[in-house]
Amino acid sequence: MKVLELVAHNVMGVKDVRFDLEGHNLFLIGGKNGQGKTSAIKALLMALCGRSGMSDYPEVALREGEDSGFVTVKLSGSQELHDDKGFTVRLHMKRKVGGGVSEEFEVLDSTGDPAASPRDLLKSLYSLKAFDPMAFERMSPKEQLALVVKLVGLDLSELDSEYKEKYAERTQVNNAGKKLKAVVDAMKSHDDAPKEMVSMGDLADKMNAAVQHNSTLEKMRRNIESGTKNLRSTEEQIEEINQKIEQLAKKAADLAALSASMEARIKAEEEELSNMPPEIDVTEIKSQMSVLESQNQKFLENKNRSEKLAELEDMRSQSEALTNRLKQILEEKASKIKNANWPVPGLSLTDDCVLYEDLPFQQANKAKRVEISTKIGMALNPSLRLLVCEDGSSLDTDTLSVLDEMLKEGDFQMIMEVVTRTQQDNDLCSVVIRNGHVDATAS
Repeated sequence: MKVLELVAHNVMGVKDVRFDLEGHNLFLIGGKNGQGKTSAIKALLMALCGRSGMSDYPEVALREGEDSGFVTVKLSGSQELHDDKGFTVRLHMKRKVGGGVSEEFEVLDSTGDPAASPRDLLKSLYSLKAFDPMAFERMSPKEQLALVVKLVGLDLSELDSEYKEKYAERTQVNNAGKKLKAVVDAMKSHDDAPKEMVSMGDLADKMNAAVQHNSTLEKMRRNIESGTKNLRSTEEQIEEINQKIEQLAKKAADLAALSASMEARIKAEEEELSNMPPEIDVTEIKSQMSVLESQNQKFLENKNRSEKLAELEDMRSQSEALTNRLKQILEEKASKIKNANWPVPGLSLTDDCVLYEDLPFQQANKAKRVEISTKIGMALNPSLRLLVCEDGSSLDTDTLSVLDEMLKEGDFQMIMEVVTRTQQDNDLCSVVIRNGHVDATAS
């Protein structure tokens, strides 16, 4: 579907204009600043897009001082809309009492019957960004990237999401591995450690028996020493009692018996002591226990270090597997990007921007950027084959010729506004606007 004719009356800076676009691919609207060029283009977009489809829809579109105005756009037929003979889009404006402006919009088919939902009908035909191909050039690299990804049907979201997830997971594993390696490096390693833990039970039993034996000997010595002291004390008492023998005879006899009993007990303990084995030296046992304890400590430290080394090796394996998956993800992305249906040969992309011949799009020359932007606009809008550019004054004649040829090959239309300064500029244009009218004397 194409635009065949635009008629605008009393719309912003336009008084009366009529554009016959049939047979034109590149339709240049020329004129000096403030003559109505932009108003004519906005009139077309107002009719095709409506308020919801234009970010800069004028608050009051009716020409100042006028009571009514209209925009009429004739479109060729469309199999998609089930009418091969064409449509007419009409936008009527009328000033209300009090100064406000009312608008009425309708789409008529080739028989003159109005469409039930005219705006929905037109929205099915176009992507708004396609109207101005230069809009792509003015986008940020991220916006360009998002648009191109959508255009060529590349869905990299799952791969990007998995890449971020695996990258974060690998980072976590690597950080944990670094911490674990620092722990392993700080741990002791013993070449002379035993192969297994050594039991200290037998030595402990010997140690306990020796300590008990020595304790018994010590207790017996203390008993003998105590008995000897008691004996001496008793003998002294006997001597004193003997001096008082008459008065203390009975007591002396008792003490003598006691003394005899104590002496007998002492002799028995002395005899028992003499038959006891000699005192055991525990120095050697303590030394052996110390050696075994040291060996077992070395064994435990080596075992712990081996476990940590195995854990570290497992982390290295995880990191390597994650690294391999990251490489696979990048390879899958590269394959998808390579095999995408690019509208312009040489286009590609990175995670950050659109590339042309392996360089960022912004680094291409002006003419090439315009060419690429136009082809992207054409690819975005296959139904209503129309592009609209409100700022073409910076394009030279060579670039305009390339654009015209591209539009012919793609069977597209482009309406472009240019500021004219000379008659030579006017001669390049399809129409020239002066004071809100098509200037018949310009060409």
